[in-house]
Amino acid sequence: MQITTLPVYSKLADAPSIAQELRLAARLLEIEARTGPPFQLSDHQLATYQALRDPDVDVIINTAMTGDGKSLAAYLPVLLDPDRGAFGMYPTNELATDQRRQFDAYCHLFGSPLTCSSLSGEVLREFMAERLDFKRRAEALAALMSDHQVLLTNPDIFHLMINYRYG
Repeated sequence: MQITTLPVYSKLADAPSIAQELRLAARLLEIEARTGPPFQLSDHQLATYQALRDPDVDVIINTAMTGDGKSLAAYLPVLLDPDRGAFGMYPTNELATDQRRQFDAYCHLFGSPLTCSSLSGEVLREFMAERLDFKRRAEALAALMSDHQVLLTNPDIFHLMINYRYG
């Protein structure tokens, strides 16, 4: 028996649709002028970006395949507007650390001076050990969140936060 798989195809976003997003289109042109065409946005990336910017949208689920640019799609708003922030959750600390490296590459590509940290229980413990003025994890977590525009973490940290285990 022989099994043949075909490559995954993601429809590319068309130029007129991207052009309607003025800030995004301008930044993509800047990147192209500096480095040549770095990538083309997929339709799902543009749709995710638009949904994230829409105040009437509460929940966004992007079901694109692994490696198809879901993370870039989610981080586009913060890459284009450093006054925004992002909290990314990944199933393992290793994946959060890997995404941190990828996010740093996005920052370099987009010329965004964002601060980003991978957050785990260990990182939080080390941060508290370095700064003895924190009495509770909630204080340390708040400081990390105010010092970084983007935090990448695991579900455990998120679970503890939303259940008020950190104060």
